[in-house]
Amino acid sequence: IFETVKQIRAQRCQAVQTEAQYVFIAFACVVFLRRKSAAFKPLCDAFFAEYRKYRNAN
Repeated sequence: IFETVKQIRAQRCQAVQTEAQYVFIAFACVVFLRRKSAAFKPLCDAFFAEYRKYRNAN
């Protein structure tokens, strides 16, 4: 995720600045992994549960 953020920032300076933006990028990466392989399902489901808690708290 760190490398992804670096690439985004290289294309557009300071494109990712807030915690919510970092969390969204993590969410997008996990969605990609989940769609790529069923082997990631348990880890992705755990992340999605934590993500829902984060979204509800903010």
